[in-house]
Amino acid sequence: KQFDYAPLDARAIRAFAAPRAAQATSLSGLASAVGALKPSEVEGNLQKFLAPEFRAPSTGEVVSTAAPSSAKKRDAMPLAWACFLNAFYEKLFPTETDVSRIKGKAAGGAEGPSMLAADSESWRVVKKAAAGAEAKETFYFLVTSFLSIEKKLLELAFDSPAQASEFSSLTESFLKNYGERKSFSKLNQMLSQAAQQGVEAKITALSPRRPRLALQLFLDKVFTYSGYAPFAIPDALNAAFPELKIPKPRGRVAGSKK
Repeated sequence: KQFDYAPLDARAIRAFAAPRAAQATSLSGLASAVGALKPSEVEGNLQKFLAPEFRAPSTGEVVSTAAPSSAKKRDAMPLAWACFLNAFYEKLFPTETDVSRIKGKAAGGAEGPSMLAADSESWRVVKKAAAGAEAKETFYFLVTSFLSIEKKLLELAFDSPAQASEFSSLTESFLKNYGERKSFSKLNQMLSQAAQQGVEAKITALSPRRPRLALQLFLDKVFTYSGYAPFAIPDALNAAFPELKIPKPRGRVAGSKK
């Protein structure tokens, strides 16, 4: 949903990605589908979907992608790649619900803020955005909501801190086998090795109740470590909307330079 508010034609990118992602219904299928891609060819096609302006599909709002004179040049290509790769994720991890855009109503009938709340047994994530906000503000809202929830997913995926810790150790040990240089070829290599080494079976043993969520957490790290996250991250959002100046997450991130 977040890419509907990005400075690109998300619908066209999904259509372009669909036949290429068709076999990504398993980890080995994902590795094969991504391995068949030619980055230069993909990027050349993605460039076509970065128009001077775009119409946000969910709102009909026409948004200019021209950078403000006071800001550095926009670069929406990282978001285009994320949108493209997200289609592969959707094949492996189909979305169970379709959340449509919701408008809140304030007292007196005026439109109020839109709010998203997600509850777990021990925590709650609450995000609020003004109704009628610009597309880039809504995009910021969706991206930061995702990042807030992602921090808590380990608690949902594993039944005990010990299992979560073992999963983190497994993931970090896997990532250490690869250099810090980000590249698409590294992503191919990592996905291929993960499939060959039976990583999915190891993850399922640690999270028998939510193996798909645990596998997604592992792949989140793999894709992000390679420099090709299948979702919007602060670096990509800052490149597309430099005027927003989104802070990067604090703390050590696996693969970051010390």
